[in-house]
Amino acid sequence: MSQFEALPLSPTVGAEVRGLEPGRELDADAIQELRSLFDSHGVLLFRGVDVDRPQQQYLSELVAGEEDLSDERIAIDAANQDSFYISNRVEGAAAPFGRLL
Repeated sequence: MSQFEALPLSPTVGAEVRGLEPGRELDADAIQELRSLFDSHGVLLFRGVDVDRPQQQYLSELVAGEEDLSDERIAIDAANQDSFYISNRVEGAAAPFGRLL
């Protein structure tokens, strides 16, 4: 059963996700639903949700399809955001392969 609902923001792009509780573990169905929403809408808006950097990193990597969502990996990736910049040419930068995650 879904732990949240999604409402389209426009006919072409974006969906607002409502009812998602930060820190609550998502089941496989919820993860698949979020990934599907991201794939079909391109942008997901979590309005009024208070998340810290690791939680934001987790959600970003989750919807992008990352399989390793371990606490250790998320913590490392979130810590790397302290010097965040986007580049596909500089080692260690965000979006190193040209895709904005």
